Amino acid sequence: MGKFLKYELKGSYKFILGALALLLFLNTGNFLYIKKVAFGGNISGLGGTFLGISFLVIFGIMIGTFLYIINQLRRDLYEDRGYLTFTLPLNGRQIVASKVIGALIWFIVIGVGFVLTNIIAGFIIMPKELWSDLIRELSQLNIKISSLPWKFIIFNLISGLFNGLVILLTIYFSMALSRVSIGNRKFKGIWFFVFILLAIAISYLLYKAIELVPYYIDFNNFGIRTINEILNGIPTGMVNMNTVFTTIDNHIFVNLGSMLLNIVIFVSMFLGTSAIIEKRIDL
Repeated sequence: MGKFLKYELKGSYKFILGALALLLFLNTGNFLYIKKVAFGGNISGLGGTFLGISFLVIFGIMIGTFLYIINQLRRDLYEDRGYLTFTLPLNGRQIVASKVIGALIWFIVIGVGFVLTNIIAGFIIMPKELWSDLIRELSQLNIKISSLPWKFIIFNLISGLFNGLVILLTIYFSMALSRVSIGNRKFKGIWFFVFILLAIAISYLLYKAIELVPYYIDFNNFGIRTINEILNGIPTGMVNMNTVFTTIDNHIFVNLGSMLLNIVIFVSMFLGTSAIIEKRIDL
């Protein structure tokens, strides 16, 4: 599995490096124009057009990179390289796990790279005095690291990561399902519609889970709370409890039913995709 993951990363790193290089180029151009305008330059139509197009291209890079990463599995399913992938001494779970880990690595690289390219471009282009003033202003705010809402930050990072993996596995399951032959008919190219239907069904199930299981986990002390205990006199119209999680008075409450259902969906999508790849794909 480790060698297969290395092969996956090696096969796509050039695209990722190209995307990062383009991000650095565009961000450098943006900062050059911003510097010119901020320090007495005239606003030009050409510069404004470049700035607008640049933001659109950056957005397109993000979307294109996302599609490129998730299409790694689709290429194995529909192109000749699938003969190599599915004849390796790996089971379906190992193949899917490698795809998910590889995608996760590249998503993190692109996210961190986007932030770093902005910092690098800004540090190179903008005057050093501006950075000195910014650091001095931040130091005067006297913000203590320990005073930051770390519990909320960490929870959101973990929640975002988990939800992202659920979406990724749902996409992979849709791709694998659309590759299955039924009655000698292959339903290629409909994975996106399958994904939309699954996403709607999952959203509905999560909504019903919140209704059927009106209990919440308090992540401050890991106790179980009812809606009445959470609200404790707060008008119901002030807080939306029809969500997977909510925050009240620095407490994080996660609906128990939706959390368990999310775990079931995650495991089901992983095992389902693995089983289809291992047993139902007709090379």
